[in-house]
Amino acid sequence: MARKIAAFIFAAAVIAVVALYLRNLEPISLGDGASATAAADYTALITEESGFLGVVTVTDTYGEALYKWQSSEGYVLSAAVSPRHDALAVLTASKDSPFRLRIFSLQNETEQGSIYMPDQGVFYDIKYLDNNRIALFGSQAVIITDGFARDVSRYPFEGKTLTGYSISPDLVLTFEDTIVNYINGEWRNEPIA
Repeated sequence: MARKIAAFIFAAAVIAVVALYLRNLEPISLGDGASATAAADYTALITEESGFLGVVTVTDTYGEALYKWQSSEGYVLSAAVSPRHDALAVLTASKDSPFRLRIFSLQNETEQGSIYMPDQGVFYDIKYLDNNRIALFGSQAVIITDGFARDVSRYPFEGKTLTGYSISPDLVLTFEDTIVNYINGEWRNEPIA
């Protein structure tokens, strides 16, 4: 009996830690190639499924699946739910179309927009800045799009290496010698002292 109680307490502690990650908008590693990114109380869970190159499932606070998108055209690299919980952004890659951002409405399951990024380096992550702006993070640039995947702004790295980024609430990029802020649609460089 004591062993069952200890196992229950351990399981409750694990669930509490996962819940903290979900509330803080942090990526969560789920093992076996699965990952999740949370937007308040909605999660975009990336998994594999037979017959598809990737699957994204949007779940609510209780883990109930609200939306499922299956990719047959590209491998899913990253996914994010809008802060208003009405859209899903998905970054995919394939041999034929190196990197593509696709945005879907969670209300009626239609694609709201799409943009290809050929010959612009490797893209590896996407984050919503707000309900209508999405940042795509790559090896050579950060691209900002609107909620329909239309290009809004770009920040090319010009040979520099991105060492970190955060969104709180504005986008902040860090390089070895510079901090770059994206505030009200403008890029502002600040040298690191």
